[in-house]
Amino acid sequence: MSKKIISLLFILILLNSQTVWAVGYRVPGAEETYNAGNWDKEMVYGDRAFGKFTYGVWNVMVGWMELFRQPYEAYVLGDNLLVGFAKGIAYSFADMVGGALNVFTFPITALKIPLPKGGVESREF
Repeated sequence: MSKKIISLLFILILLNSQTVWAVGYRVPGAEETYNAGNWDKEMVYGDRAFGKFTYGVWNVMVGWMELFRQPYEAYVLGDNLLVGFAKGIAYSFADMVGGALNVFTFPITALKIPLPKGGVESREF
């Protein structure tokens, strides 16, 4: 059973990984911000809690893509590749750990855990 689940997750990751190359290019440094995503703009508590939970799950699942996205973005924009690799490692770690923290704390909607560039949800793929 666990082999089937792992195989299914691997296939889902492969199918989802094409979005890592659809980079919406921007001026370097324009979005070097840390925010908690858009889920906190909901008016109803249930919508905020569900939004925080899904935001966290999404960042845990696809946060690892920053390992490839940041160096690729640095290459295309003509930036330093070593900085791109370092950002990829740091952003992937921050997105995945921050996403896990959002999943575990989703009932506490007043607690906003900021992620680099707003995490994965707020980016345009």
